[in-house]
Amino acid sequence: MPGVPSRFVRVIAQAPSWEACDHFGAHRVLDGIRCLSADRLEGALRRAIAHTARHCGVSASRVESLLDADRASALLRELRVHGPACEQMALAHGASLTSFVVERCTISSGAVAYLSALASRFADDEFISAPVSRLGDLLAQWDDVLDRFGERLEADAGLAAARRRKLAVRAGLGAALLAAAGVLVGWLIWRHLVVEGARDRLAKELAVDDPCHAPQLDSSQMRHARDDQLEALRSRRDRCARQTALRAREEGCASLAARVDAGKWEDTDGALAGASAPLLRRVSSRALGVADLVVGADAMPCGETAAGERLWATLARVAAESPPVWAEAEAVSPRLLGLLVRPGSGLSEESRRVLVSHAETVSRRAIVSGLPDALAHARKLCALQASLSVPPDRGCKALARLAPAK
Repeated sequence: MPGVPSRFVRVIAQAPSWEACDHFGAHRVLDGIRCLSADRLEGALRRAIAHTARHCGVSASRVESLLDADRASALLRELRVHGPACEQMALAHGASLTSFVVERCTISSGAVAYLSALASRFADDEFISAPVSRLGDLLAQWDDVLDRFGERLEADAGLAAARRRKLAVRAGLGAALLAAAGVLVGWLIWRHLVVEGARDRLAKELAVDDPCHAPQLDSSQMRHARDDQLEALRSRRDRCARQTALRAREEGCASLAARVDAGKWEDTDGALAGASAPLLRRVSSRALGVADLVVGADAMPCGETAAGERLWATLARVAAESPPVWAEAEAVSPRLLGLLVRPGSGLSEESRRVLVSHAETVSRRAIVSGLPDALAHARKLCALQASLSVPPDRGCKALARLAPAK
């Protein structure tokens, strides 16, 4: 394993120096000096140690034990003092430094050589040369620490043995992976023959339109179903349950409508009728009240089925054949009115006679009294009579000849 650990040190730990060299070569002296800060150098060293430890399969502390930690710490302390001073100098004399031209700073020459040349160029200006020269000296010592660290890594037999063990483990893992690959191939063949076959059969079962159709597969085949197929099965069961419940409700509603229409209300009908039970009981017994003429559009149950329309039709027929309610009628709900004026519908002769008599009596009294409220009431009854296609009586005709209310 010669050269492997020290390579990490060179590539990673000395990266700040190479980055600084790039800045120096582009005449960005301040940026180059900042790359050589103590924090940058220490961070790069930590990363090099971590990479080397992973490469050899040992702990970071095992690798760090080969570093001259005391000397490295002392250099970092000095760099934390002289680095900022050098930055301040570069900020103050940036223009002078960027005009300084030396040979291009390269990896082979390094940042130390560049700093040495820069200090020599401004040897007569101690404010510039002193911090630059000191930074160069510290950087050279830091490079020496890294070189010695790399040599110790190369010479450590324990690291080499750890690396060999790691390679052996990898080789074992490779063999295990090959064996696992063989098992995987066998499993894939089995999956194709058994699992996919079961899934294909289930797909054909799911293609049946009837949601209540049960797939003809046993439990050993069902366990191979895909998630989307299981979801499709759950969806089919839900649709079957809804379809069954809807069919049961439609049948129940049809029976309810037939019994109400025939006047054969049963006490058990109340569960399905719900809040409409009292109204339907009156419809079934042909005992409507005047309030039943103005029920709302949602007064009947089973509105989502054909039976709902039949219940409304039955209410309209019973209302049309119930003269007593028209002796007191004041209004009719829009839904019921629409059913009463359909072709072939309408009030029975007796109901029409009662409504006409009621409207005529009220209108004549209103004309005689001349009271505004009485006249308004009479006009309302005459309008109801007209809306039901019942010809106006003499009282409504006389009322119509009067000046309209102001």
